[in-house]
Amino acid sequence: MQNHMSKDLTATGDGQLTGTEPIAVDKLTISQQVRGSFIFSRDHLIALNKVIEKHLGHTPSVTVNLSNKRSLSSDNINEVLNDPFLESSVIEQVMFSASDRGWNRRANLYMKRTWSEPISYEIVGERDFCLSLEQSLVSLIGASNKWYGFLNIHNYPLFIQVLIAAPISTLAGAIFAVSVNATEQPQQSTAFFIGMILTFFAIPWISDRLTPKMVFAIGRGKILHERIAGPIKWFFYAVVLASLAGIFREQLAGLVTSLAARILPPP
Repeated sequence: MQNHMSKDLTATGDGQLTGTEPIAVDKLTISQQVRGSFIFSRDHLIALNKVIEKHLGHTPSVTVNLSNKRSLSSDNINEVLNDPFLESSVIEQVMFSASDRGWNRRANLYMKRTWSEPISYEIVGERDFCLSLEQSLVSLIGASNKWYGFLNIHNYPLFIQVLIAAPISTLAGAIFAVSVNATEQPQQSTAFFIGMILTFFAIPWISDRLTPKMVFAIGRGKILHERIAGPIKWFFYAVVLASLAGIFREQLAGLVTSLAARILPPP
């Protein structure tokens, strides 16, 4: 967050004024990027539009970029979201932009399908206005943040990504080297490095496909998401059940033995 003031005092990035004691400044510029994995439906986008309109007093302009390289813009969000192009194209980016007549207050919200931070916003105006609008936006955005975001490797700093991918890639390389039945050391080494490198670069791609950082569940985007979400949901259910079965295997075995003794006649 960066603070600005029209007087001779200069606000630093941590809100402190150089050359004087820290005081509250009258005008703020808030710029933030948001990490996570989000799913936004039609209702979510309309709610964000209403929040910006409520705080600015003006209807924001909405721009939607589609996968077919077309762009839709309007001050009426319902007009954009009901456009026939959405039935055949995936939404790649949504932008909200609004300001008052004197440009003393303004807000921009950017949401896009990407491997980096999928959401960013900028708010300019009086302190109370900026903090109030930010709180409302963060609340709505947080409600769309999905629990599986921790599974997307791009939600971590780069060195953490390497720490996650390196051991998995090494194990995959070793398995690949064994599976090709290489008898000589050079062949084994080559197979190992091929398997390791392919896995290292495949992990981010698979991560983005299974746990995307941004989904616009509208029109074509909703159909594609549901095709992927169904198998993923059942996969996690199977993992959870298998884990529980492993933890309580002794109790389950005892229960099955007890039931069998009651139902089956003695020999």
